[in-house]
Amino acid sequence: MKIFLLGAAGNAGQRILRAALARAHEVTAMVRDEAKLPSSPNLRVTRGIVDKSPDLARVMAGHDVVINAAGNVAEASAFTKLVQTVIDATTASLGEGGRLWVFGGAALLTVPGTRLMAVDLPKVPRVYEAHRTNLAALLRSRLD
Repeated sequence: MKIFLLGAAGNAGQRILRAALARAHEVTAMVRDEAKLPSSPNLRVTRGIVDKSPDLARVMAGHDVVINAAGNVAEASAFTKLVQTVIDATTASLGEGGRLWVFGGAALLTVPGTRLMAVDLPKVPRVYEAHRTNLAALLRSRLD
């Protein structure tokens, strides 16, 4: 499988990268700092900043799936903007039905026996509301 991975140098991204390479997937990693990445014949690196790369859709072309591990929920509106940029670029590159995996976090888990998400609970910090915004954007898209 050909994977396009955003945020491969971060905590979650490094774990996804290691797992993908261990399974012999071909990975293109878009990062700001490639020094944190391992050397592998199945790894191609492209430098860039997700929401500032005008060529994002172009460099995604030819991949089977896009995985977004970039962004930080604590950055609220910047995070939701970044995810929307990834959704738009993936749609432009892979087309409707293209495969996109985006981290959501425990805030989106359903509370058993209710119609609530964890983010709806009283002691869950409102910062996690950005995950709901991102989920809504994904559900509006025509991506898989």
